[in-house]
Amino acid sequence: MLGAPPLLLLATSLSPTAPSSQFATDSNGGDKCVAAPLAVCFAKGAGMCLNINCALIVIPMCRRFLTWARSIRAVRRAVPLDASYDAHIVLGWTIAAFTFVHVVCHYINYASTPSPADAIASDAGATGHGLLLILILMCVTALPRFRRGAKFHVFILTHHLFVVFFFLLFVHGVGFVGPNFWKIGTWPLLLYIWERATRLSNTDYRHGLRVVRCERLRGRVTLLQFEKPAGFRYLPGQYCFVAVPALAAGSPVHALEFHPFTISSAPHEPYISLHIRSAGDWTSALHKLASAGDTPSVVDLCLMDGPVT
Repeated sequence: MLGAPPLLLLATSLSPTAPSSQFATDSNGGDKCVAAPLAVCFAKGAGMCLNINCALIVIPMCRRFLTWARSIRAVRRAVPLDASYDAHIVLGWTIAAFTFVHVVCHYINYASTPSPADAIASDAGATGHGLLLILILMCVTALPRFRRGAKFHVFILTHHLFVVFFFLLFVHGVGFVGPNFWKIGTWPLLLYIWERATRLSNTDYRHGLRVVRCERLRGRVTLLQFEKPAGFRYLPGQYCFVAVPALAAGSPVHALEFHPFTISSAPHEPYISLHIRSAGDWTSALHKLASAGDTPSVVDLCLMDGPVT
């Protein structure tokens, strides 16, 4: 379903009278519409598909917005909000696919120009190659080998190149002016900026929560229990994102990582409890720092973002 509208746009772009057609000056000084080469039509059609998908890809990452949307019954029934994570992945690989079409078609067009090097080094060419490099890095490090293993921090750091990626999208064009993306991507990006600003303001060290218990349990499970913030309310089944600054002693990158865990305590209990199974480098590092027998835990503070449905 996500690919249908972009494919329709791609088919539309093949029309000789589509917006991708080029204007030339005739002998009388007037403008006349000249059908663009087929490669240019495909490149521009794929480019519009990229504009749409790049605008949509940030919405599944707006956790607060999606939690609010779930509170509306009609939205909850009509939109598969529980598949937001999967939608983000599908959109990401859709962007990669249309990027392949966009780049290949532009190179075919460059090869037919008198000076391909000048075309590649142009405003649109330079920003386009910057976008391509960032996208390759993000796609490679999003593979399970990085995302689910000991290199999770590589995945996180490269994904934060999205800031540069979206900046280049806005200036990807002749004269460093992107002709279309700002029309589609401005509002989704403003929503995401609000989401991130709210998230950062609620998870800085001023909002650190005192850890009551960090204890090793059987089966390589860690019990992390911390104080409940004033006015914090949640429902059974909701989860939260947690960062533990104490992990920075072993690996500084771990201090930047927020990981999601289901809240295992009941809403009426005075503390928030998480039962965390050791399944990766971050959870294993936390398990090592937890108390065991007479060995006290060094985990005394955590940062939390949530609750999220």
